[in-house]
Amino acid sequence: MTFRLRSRRSSGVSSDEAWLLATHPAEPGAVRTPLYVPDIRLTLDTTLPLRPGARPALPELRPLPVRKHVAVVDDELLVLDLLADILATENVDVTTALSGAELIDKLAGGPGPDLLVTDYMMAGMHGRELARHVRTRSPHVKVLYQTRYVDQLFDSRVELEAGAAFIEKPITARGLREAARLALFDTLNPA
Repeated sequence: MTFRLRSRRSSGVSSDEAWLLATHPAEPGAVRTPLYVPDIRLTLDTTLPLRPGARPALPELRPLPVRKHVAVVDDELLVLDLLADILATENVDVTTALSGAELIDKLAGGPGPDLLVTDYMMAGMHGRELARHVRTRSPHVKVLYQTRYVDQLFDSRVELEAGAAFIEKPITARGLREAARLALFDTLNPA
């Protein structure tokens, strides 16, 4: 399989973006249709410019001054690992679980988390039920729901419970870090 980058200039779109032309001859002479490659950052290093000469428009996220404990729950292993890796770049200890029941078992007998980042729609125990369980032992815990089903999050209510927030999927690494900081400290750069 060969890959060639082709400028989008010929299609009338800016040259900053690229097209990926994947050529995989199933039969001699067969060519696949060009696939669009979105302009996404493939690194957590936010100090790198998006393109040469460009400066990031977002404020710098300074290191957190205090260590916090964050519990992350998602029933999709790849998503769980990604969320944990992103949050591990902050000054936090991360506990992960693939279900609400697994998290409850992991937290039994120990100190509760400062922040619970949970998928809202999960098999077995949904995020709101998990938050209620965690808060019975740790009433101070902040909750950050991550969901693509915002309408169900607000089903039969107009606001979230106290100490809760949500971030809509799909999320970015920067968006998750900012949401976690706001949930924990009410500011992006706590002193």
